Amino acid sequence: FQAVMSKFDFKQLIGLGEIRKASEKIDLARKDELADLCLVLDNEAKVEVGRDVSITLEKGSLIGEISCLQGCTASATVSASVGCTYIVWKRGKLLEFLKSKEGLAVKKGIELKVGRELAKKLAATTSRMVQETMEHRKEHHEVQRLEYEDVVWRQLLKMIITEDGDK
Repeated sequence: FQAVMSKFDFKQLIGLGEIRKASEKIDLARKDELADLCLVLDNEAKVEVGRDVSITLEKGSLIGEISCLQGCTASATVSASVGCTYIVWKRGKLLEFLKSKEGLAVKKGIELKVGRELAKKLAATTSRMVQETMEHRKEHHEVQRLEYEDVVWRQLLKMIITEDGDK
């Protein structure tokens, strides 16, 4: 947040939140539910994007930003790893502050941070999905090659058996 808001505004924002440390794996946002806004301070959190697709969020990553600020449900479940230190801003309290005159500069800073965060998450997710698609295609082509070899071997065996039977 240093690059997007003043120290004074950042201190105000921090004062609204609660710093926590995960002693066990804990969901910071749940798919299809409204989320509070969280910021990873240390360690990491995992986003379950889809079946067998997860993205690691490291120090400085926001969680629940769209759900919290736009009032829509979370698109994924995000879990803090054991030992993850994070700050959580309760949705109602944060939105009330951001509507106030004092919260206007903080709101602008958060919006800028959210834009940067979304670009970073989109790039990471896209990269991961492309990688997994390529691996899937490779596996699919290997299966096709093996099936082709199997057909060729069967034909060869038929020819050998037929020739032996003709003798």
